[in-house]
Amino acid sequence: MQVFRAILSGLFLCLAITGTARAETATVAVAANFLTTAELLGAAFTRDTGHEAVFVAGSTGKLFAQIVNGAPFDVLLAADADRPAALETRGLTAGRKLYALGRLVLLVRGAREASLAAITTDKLRIAIADPELAPYGVAARQVLAGLRGFANWRSNVVFGQDVGQTMSFIATRNVDAALVALSQVTLVDFKSQEFLIPADLHDPIRQEAVLLERATSNAAARGFYEYLDSPAAKRLIEAAGYGTAE
Repeated sequence: MQVFRAILSGLFLCLAITGTARAETATVAVAANFLTTAELLGAAFTRDTGHEAVFVAGSTGKLFAQIVNGAPFDVLLAADADRPAALETRGLTAGRKLYALGRLVLLVRGAREASLAAITTDKLRIAIADPELAPYGVAARQVLAGLRGFANWRSNVVFGQDVGQTMSFIATRNVDAALVALSQVTLVDFKSQEFLIPADLHDPIRQEAVLLERATSNAAARGFYEYLDSPAAKRLIEAAGYGTAE
């Protein structure tokens, strides 16, 4: 009996060691608008697979530049389709696909009305993400230019590096309003009004994921990239306020 127990103990130890050895970690660069959702996906991914995803957030433009300059990321969750396409052109990708469709929201602090009329006037001090770095900033610029005219779209506008910093401006009372991602509104802990921007006022915010070529041998990176297509992942993404591919 003691011999049998010793054999069983040895088997369990081997299984534990093997399981640990198989678990890997992926470094995922994620657009600021998607960070909270990505962390939820990462937790679910770890529960389901044992692998781990570690997230580094920033504007899509900055993350793109870092990847081009050799940053050791395995997966990119961009806020647009242009940078993933540019990485593909450079031969840096092993896979590329749509994972989310973003929506833009006007968030107004306090009890003031959130509406297209509020955007049209330049009385509100409005924060947007930098259009040179962040796709949500591009969409916000299109909305402002369409409603105010291109010559006046910058009036009383404050720029954040990404939608995360843009949200911080309104949270700290530095601005009256902000054009941010719908997914961020669920995190608001101050009195505010919100207005979902009609999708036809800006180009579609197609958020694409990239599996980088350097990560093809990383099981965690491949697994997380594939996990984005799972029913569980799509439910989390949609619950956060995004659309998903059919």
